[in-house]
Amino acid sequence: MRQKTTEMPYKVIYLIIFLFSNSSFGQIFNKKELHPGFKKIITKQFNGTGGKGYWNLKNIDSIGRISSIEYFKKSNLLSKNIYKYNINNDEILAISAFDINNPNRVDTISVTEYKYDENSQITNSKTIMGQTTKTTNLINSSSDTLKAYEEIIYTKSRITSKDNLTVHLNHLNQIKRLNIVDLISKNHEIHYREYYNNGRLRRRKIERFPKPEMDIIYVGGPGSDDETYKYKYYKNGKLKKFYIIIKNKKYLLESYKYE
Repeated sequence: MRQKTTEMPYKVIYLIIFLFSNSSFGQIFNKKELHPGFKKIITKQFNGTGGKGYWNLKNIDSIGRISSIEYFKKSNLLSKNIYKYNINNDEILAISAFDINNPNRVDTISVTEYKYDENSQITNSKTIMGQTTKTTNLINSSSDTLKAYEEIIYTKSRITSKDNLTVHLNHLNQIKRLNIVDLISKNHEIHYREYYNNGRLRRRKIERFPKPEMDIIYVGGPGSDDETYKYKYYKNGKLKKFYIIIKNKKYLLESYKYE
């Protein structure tokens, strides 16, 4: 979900939550990567959200989907989430099974419904998160590489966000340019994305209109409106380390071990 900005006296602050190991970066609808042949993935955080000492354990089901994630600081379990999927391997349910701040409570994080076209591609989704509902609807598909969506976020019955998204896709069905028009504030963003030959994101650049008068700060880890990404791999092609490069400075965000 795209985070809205909060104006401060001198700066604009953006909250960044690092979910790189699960996100394809190039989809309107979050398609999670499958990991067939593995039972567990251990992810260590470094300069991202949480920082050093934080890590998580992803448990993999029989067809390669992430069935649960346990979050730790050193040896202390902080939380555990459980995920359920439909026959298209799209997430339909996320449950908080444990939270160190409320250890006796099991709570639903989100429930999502989808609609598909004749090619089993998602055209509409509706996600409920507590009192907040997010809907994303395909409103125009003039070609295989140009599509338009409307994304609305409701809190209770009040619209808090309403955006038009124009998506330009490359030949691999990845987003190469994303135009976002905020229909409430009238602000406009253009996101440019470049990819490596293996499909992983190489660069993400954002242009904002009107141009912000104040500085932009990303909270939760190193971040910028112009980011480059690098990766290291195991011999089997699985991701080993993930880096972000900002203003020629390289940060290790996550490392991965598969079992």
